[in-house]
Amino acid sequence: MRAVSVGVGVGVEVVLLLAAGSSGSEAPSTLVVHNYYYAKPGLADSVYRVRKTASAIRARAGLVVGRVLRRTGGSDSLPDVIWEAEYADSAARAWDLLALEGNVEFSRIQAVMGGLLRRFERASWAADGR
Repeated sequence: MRAVSVGVGVGVEVVLLLAAGSSGSEAPSTLVVHNYYYAKPGLADSVYRVRKTASAIRARAGLVVGRVLRRTGGSDSLPDVIWEAEYADSAARAWDLLALEGNVEFSRIQAVMGGLLRRFERASWAADGR
């Protein structure tokens, strides 16, 4: 396995993990991406609505829409909203990011979201595909 870094925009870098060979010993895995949105006080509903709008923009662009999860309880240290999307592999995710680059509508919604958040985090997970 080797890592290849791909710059996809200002401040955004994607690291692709490429198989060095095809030994057949590793089962292919899908990539699951989570975006964690921590709303400023009193703005959780707005964060949820803006994330849903961002998903609609992704749908119009023919990209993975994912699903939006909204916290229904628990600690305020948890994210208020999670966006979850599944990709066939890291290359599919990299293509998705490249496709969004320059999408004016999506850039605008990101700017709106930035004003609603006290914190944002992203995590990627390898899933066994079962």
